[in-house]
Amino acid sequence: MKKWDEISVVIVDDAQSQEINNMHLQHDYPTDVITYTLPPLPGEDTFSGEIIVNAQYAARHATKSFPFLRELTLYIAHGFDHLSGADDKSVTEHNRMRRRDLRWLREAKKLGML
Repeated sequence: MKKWDEISVVIVDDAQSQEINNMHLQHDYPTDVITYTLPPLPGEDTFSGEIIVNAQYAARHATKSFPFLRELTLYIAHGFDHLSGADDKSVTEHNRMRRRDLRWLREAKKLGML
């Protein structure tokens, strides 16, 4: 299991998301979340990561039962899930991640974090 030193959360809009998605993943469209793991420095054993979330995307997908801030928090949870090694390339993996992301939100709410 990776030891994390620092994880940054960066909030961007559609244009920035599309630019980052295109530059690093060759996907020419905005997306909800992009994550990066940065390798440890020589002689270190901890990793740093970055979660880039698209606030404009969250605003578009927000609903009455899943308002903007909850949608944005879901993207952050999803980013942490990716940093922990999860992938959502198949429907099965996507559904598994969604269940886990939603469970994390429920736990955070029970702990008074949301």
